[in-house]
Amino acid sequence: MPRIRALKPELPSDRKLATVSREARYTFLLMLTIADDDGLFRAEPRQLLGDLYPHDHDVDDGRLSVWSTELVRI
Repeated sequence: MPRIRALKPELPSDRKLATVSREARYTFLLMLTIADDDGLFRAEPRQLLGDLYPHDHDVDDGRLSVWSTELVRI
């Protein structure tokens, strides 16, 4: 079950995270909100679109896949 998470103030200056696009960084933050205490969540594209971007009709499976791939790379 997702829990309330706290973000450290130094997160924006993280060098690894700075190597990915702004959209990938935002996706990372949204993923933190749905992760359980072990950092796990359902990673099916349709589920993630509904959980992370329910009102953003311009975000599709392809865009989410690109952003996720950027995050996996780092």
